[in-house]
Amino acid sequence: MLTKTLNSRIKKTNPKISIFDVTNYIIQNTPHPITNMKLQKMVYYVYAKHLVEKQNPIFTNEKIEAWLHGAVFPQLYNEFKHNTWQPITKTTPKGNTENLTKESRKIIDTIIQKYGDKTGDELSTLNHQEKPWQISWDNNDDWSKNVISDETILKYFKNKLQKIN
Repeated sequence: MLTKTLNSRIKKTNPKISIFDVTNYIIQNTPHPITNMKLQKMVYYVYAKHLVEKQNPIFTNEKIEAWLHGAVFPQLYNEFKHNTWQPITKTTPKGNTENLTKESRKIIDTIIQKYGDKTGDELSTLNHQEKPWQISWDNNDDWSKNVISDETILKYFKNKLQKIN
């Protein structure tokens, strides 16, 4: 039932918003250094909060995988992998923050305020304590098989993220 509800809601998602629009907004508005790992987790928490509050994903066509260091969007990882552990200082030309709605910016700002001062390692540790990663991670080498579903995220974060103001 929940999957059917999510699938019907996904069609109502703003197709203009991409993962890179969200990424650029985070890079531009977070006053603390952002590594690829930290960016992955912040985008993940934006995704989860939007899913809970709006009952649909902030962007579609991106799978979330459970990797060794937590939740990862492979396409986003590949965009910034050249930074390795160094802070990301430039946005990607693939993103355009003009596509973000007022509501989506508010959600992103909430996540920046809540997690922006944390390191990638701190967010990875937090991510490992959460059920969506734990359920999807099975400690194998083919991380692409460890997909974190919207349904799992929604079930876990429904109570938790609504408390973030």
